[in-house]
Amino acid sequence: MVVILFDGVCNFCNATINYIMDHDGGRHQFASLQSAYGQSYLNN
Repeated sequence: MVVILFDGVCNFCNATINYIMDHDGGRHQFASLQSAYGQSYLNN
């Protein structure tokens, strides 16, 4: 499993993530950098 972290404030990033979600067949998971998971990952 691959977790892709992205900037949840950036419109370009959100559009890119939406495109990937539409075409990846559920292989990836996503978390914004502003989420609890994203912050936890950055702090480790």
